[in-house]
Amino acid sequence: MIFINQLNMKCISFIVGLLSVLASCAEINESDLQGEWNFYPNREASYFTNFKFEGDSVEILDNYYFKEKGTFHIEGDSIKILREKDDFSIGFKIERLNKDTLEIESGNPELNWLFLKDDWVTNKPEKFDLVDIESNKTRSELPGSYYFSIHLYRKDDSLKLRLGQRLSRFDDIPLYLEVFDGPQPNMRKILLFLGENVILEELEELYLRLTAESYGSVYIILKRAGLKDFYIMPDKNNFWPKEYNDFLSKLKPKRPTIDDKFQTKTEFLEGGGIEIKFESEADSLKMKNLSFDKRYLFSFNKDLPMKEFLKLKMKSNALLKAKFNIRYEIE
Repeated sequence: MIFINQLNMKCISFIVGLLSVLASCAEINESDLQGEWNFYPNREASYFTNFKFEGDSVEILDNYYFKEKGTFHIEGDSIKILREKDDFSIGFKIERLNKDTLEIESGNPELNWLFLKDDWVTNKPEKFDLVDIESNKTRSELPGSYYFSIHLYRKDDSLKLRLGQRLSRFDDIPLYLEVFDGPQPNMRKILLFLGENVILEELEELYLRLTAESYGSVYIILKRAGLKDFYIMPDKNNFWPKEYNDFLSKLKPKRPTIDDKFQTKTEFLEGGGIEIKFESEADSLKMKNLSFDKRYLFSFNKDLPMKEFLKLKMKSNALLKAKFNIRYEIE
């Protein structure tokens, strides 16, 4: 009897295995993928949270809720995606596909990525273009911390702010950054996905709000680097104490004020500071031949295009790292 039961179990296992092989060998075409597929989180962690296939187009949402578009086609048992922005090619082997389940190879032989066909993603992110600058640092090089993702971009001539999954307002920033059971404050960092059409006054407004919540620096996400990474630029906020404290006086509840030897730009210049104005990227030549024993104010014109401003800021950050005495303002 035991022998018969074991034999029956072997037969069942063989039949199940055979059906799986036949199913995997079935021809897959683009029409089988049409619709929206969302990552099922009780599996191997996926870098992607959502795929939306429509015709030969695809929208991809990553785990920072940053959306990109491309085209796709099927090659044998694999999905091939060509990213719209830079023609970067992405390929995934399909391990299983039926009407409501998509399982693709993750790189971990024990667990694949599992996507279910549904439409649970609410308040879906909009696609926008990053500032599209390369740098010498990438997101993957950052130390392990708790990273808040913020998207700041313009759409249809309106400024948009996305805090995590939700479109929000500047007034929502304190609640978003409040972590009850998260890591210590020094382990919390900001990833700022910055749209190419944001103007400097809007960026400065965000920086004011973040500084008020004790986040005086951010990592700006500049451009996609390959499949899973981004080029980044570390950036620090820099405000005159009087200007910043006047801003704080309008907020409730009250936040700690800041102090400095120089409360205003006027005091800084009267105290021997040297102002250098930047009207375009070509003005980067003004950063040459600085002296370590002098204080400089780098004054960036508020009408500078964002890309030019960031390129200038990268060069000036390198000077700061070299221990030149520099502070910034946008005017």
